[in-house]
Amino acid sequence: MLSQKKSTASPPKILVVDDKAANRDALCLLLAPLEVEILTAASGNEALSLFLDHAFVLILLDVQMPDMDGYEVAQMIRGIETEQPTPILFVTAAYRDDLHRMAGYRAGAVDYIEKPIDDEILLAKVTIFLELYQARCDREQTLSIALQNEAKFRAMVDHVGVGMLRCDIQALAILEANRAAAEMLGFADLEALRGLHLHTFFAPEEALIHPETIQQLQDGVVTSCQFERGLRRRDGSALWGRISVSLIPGIFPAQAFLVIAIEDGTQRKKDEALLRQKNEELERASRAKSEFLANMSHEIRTPMNAILGMADLLWESQLHGDQRKFVQIFRSAGENLLSIINDILDLSKIEAGCLQLEDVSFNLSEEMQVVCEIMSLRCNAKGLEIQRHLGAEVPEWIMGDPTRLRQIFLNLLSNAVKFTEQGVIRFTAEWLAHDPHSGHAGAILVRVADTGVGIPKERLQTIFEQFVQVDSTITRRFGGTGLGLAIVKRLTEAMGGRVGVSSEPGKGTEFHITLPYRLGEKPKLPTLLDLSGVRVLVVDDNADNRVIFREILEQMGASVVMAEDGAAALKMMEEAHAHGTPYQMILLDIIMPGLDGFQVLECWQSVGRPGIPVMVLTSEHHEAYLAKCRTMGIHHYMIKPVRRADLIQVIESLLFCQEAEKGDVLCLTTAAHVPKILLVDDSEDNRVLIQAYLKQYTCQLSMAENGLEALRALETGRFDLVLMDIQMPVMDGYAATRSWRAIEQERNLPRVPIVALTAYALREDIAHSLEAGCDTHMTKPVKKRSLLDIIEKYLAPV
Repeated sequence: MLSQKKSTASPPKILVVDDKAANRDALCLLLAPLEVEILTAASGNEALSLFLDHAFVLILLDVQMPDMDGYEVAQMIRGIETEQPTPILFVTAAYRDDLHRMAGYRAGAVDYIEKPIDDEILLAKVTIFLELYQARCDREQTLSIALQNEAKFRAMVDHVGVGMLRCDIQALAILEANRAAAEMLGFADLEALRGLHLHTFFAPEEALIHPETIQQLQDGVVTSCQFERGLRRRDGSALWGRISVSLIPGIFPAQAFLVIAIEDGTQRKKDEALLRQKNEELERASRAKSEFLANMSHEIRTPMNAILGMADLLWESQLHGDQRKFVQIFRSAGENLLSIINDILDLSKIEAGCLQLEDVSFNLSEEMQVVCEIMSLRCNAKGLEIQRHLGAEVPEWIMGDPTRLRQIFLNLLSNAVKFTEQGVIRFTAEWLAHDPHSGHAGAILVRVADTGVGIPKERLQTIFEQFVQVDSTITRRFGGTGLGLAIVKRLTEAMGGRVGVSSEPGKGTEFHITLPYRLGEKPKLPTLLDLSGVRVLVVDDNADNRVIFREILEQMGASVVMAEDGAAALKMMEEAHAHGTPYQMILLDIIMPGLDGFQVLECWQSVGRPGIPVMVLTSEHHEAYLAKCRTMGIHHYMIKPVRRADLIQVIESLLFCQEAEKGDVLCLTTAAHVPKILLVDDSEDNRVLIQAYLKQYTCQLSMAENGLEALRALETGRFDLVLMDIQMPVMDGYAATRSWRAIEQERNLPRVPIVALTAYALREDIAHSLEAGCDTHMTKPVKKRSLLDIIEKYLAPV
């Protein structure tokens, strides 16, 4: 069959066919006003030839022509057309009867125009056909655009990485799928998916869509639902899909269908499983690290307890010059090793996210004073001075973690003292009402500046890294692990602050930290003693100490006089005695230039002056000091820094407890009862050490090597206090404590205080001790003074 050649040129074309030239011209003239292109043919053959070469929107065809009439031409045109039929309008002066009209319609005509032609009727009919043609063109263009868009959308859907299924809402049969869905489910041919039930790809127990879900979608309760399911491919292999189901409504309910999007989550599922495995491995590694640190702490602290304890005992004994020097060396070395262990544990806690910060109200000035007191001995040994300054605008009470802040201060000051040979160390704090860097409403800016060796500029960026020193020369000269500043940085950042440093080699270094803080409330003070009318002399060469003691005493109503050295104190004591207004209490520092505290008392007693209640103050615990106190009848001895509550308690004992004059520096006994202490520790060295600590004090000490022996001892005897090691063979301290607490409850026995003595130093270890039933927790190495304080706390009332 011949195919008609179409042209897309405009305007539209009309073919006029008539064997008479006059008729053709008349029709052309009549159609001239229309925006059309008119072609003419004088015969049927010519008309057919033009029809094959052009696309006409209308043919005006004469019926009566020689050779080939209009009916034959129309029939032949209809025979060769393959697309939209071209409208044929017969124009005739003959064959007006119905029979001929029916023949024309059968030949393919759509209408008749009779001659003579009515111009208006012809133009009206031609215009209608032109409008129909334009409407058809518009419709075809719209359809073409729609098909193009559909093709683009189909291509996009086929290339998207998500499988798309269109399903019948009732039968859940797959109506259509994209290429990604076919590949995902194991089909090469999209048509192979058509008609399959959706649940073909799901295990029965994991039905994809339940009737309730479809009903919710139809009712508009939900617009879509998402879930994850395991699917089965065509070959039976498994995949994991993230699935979204949506309902697309139709004009009629029956036309609605489901669109199901399936994202292949198999790799993600594998990645998640791998991530879980990695996390579990990390957790196991973290637990192993924690266990290692705990074991390391235990294994090192246990012998360190004996080493440092024995060194302290030796230091308190009578030693000649070289012996004292040697003992001091391994005391200092042991303390340095313990400091390194504590730094490593602190850093590990911070890295593991186990650091717990307190949020309590505290006095910043007091914390700075305590740190200066702690550092005073090291500064005095090198001839250095710490210049402390607290800005007037700094609030008295702020909220935060005073323990960790003190640790930061100590690390910074220790660093400054270590690298400074002469000069001063400035320790200042100022209040920032608004921190521009962090945006906090309140912050503290603390500076520690020294006049030491300084830090090269190229090392400033790494100075806060772990195990980093300024350089190898400094490392050899000054020592250290390089952990102190790393801990400062980590603690500062954990508190929400920041740390910085500036330095000039040969001139010194300044560290500055900015920490956000909120205003705190002044805590309720313990009930104050009424010291109205009591005259007190405070003797201390440190001005800050004198001011602190004066403030505390004056708040209780005491009349306070201060002396800066021993000579001034003796003069004041003599003057008060001469005027008949002697001091009723003296707070006396031992270590002072010129006359020390003991020499002041010896001078006073040597001239037969009456005794005055004295509280001795010192920055260093020493057995020789204790012995001297006992010899001179001094019963109260406090180690600085002194806590307010402790000072009040001792003053009360000094002034109002008659028994105090009869007791020892640490009184554990009364005439009626000798306290019984059970020491439980598997380390013979530690047992010997504790026994030596308690040698000078009246108590009955029993010992056990493990928890089981401790239980037997508790079963057969009555004890006033138990010192319980935690890690022991046979039965550990936790188990022994729990067992004994259960026995106490079962038999309604009085509770025996149990003190955990352990090398485990982490906060959770303390919590474990308390949970097991211990009353308190002491970390090894145990200092003699700390142990005696604990014993006094639990046994002094006996």
